[in-house]
Amino acid sequence: MSKEQIKKEAAIFGLLCMIGYSMLLFATFIFAYLNPTYSVLVLINYYGEAHIELVAFFITIPLCIWSAYYCCRQIFFKKELFK
Repeated sequence: MSKEQIKKEAAIFGLLCMIGYSMLLFATFIFAYLNPTYSVLVLINYYGEAHIELVAFFITIPLCIWSAYYCCRQIFFKKELFK
């Protein structure tokens, strides 16, 4: 696999992470909005997963930022984004 192919696949994964985070935030907001008390309880470490989620969060957030930069750079320099 070439270096450019790895960058494209990393950008796709980063974009999927951004979409996933957006959907999670939207779902949390909708559940809070539809609840009569306008509150949602978010349990952290309910199943012992807090450390894994923290590591995943700190890996995917920079990847999301890099993916947005990569895609914008490809678009503004008129390159084909995903061939």
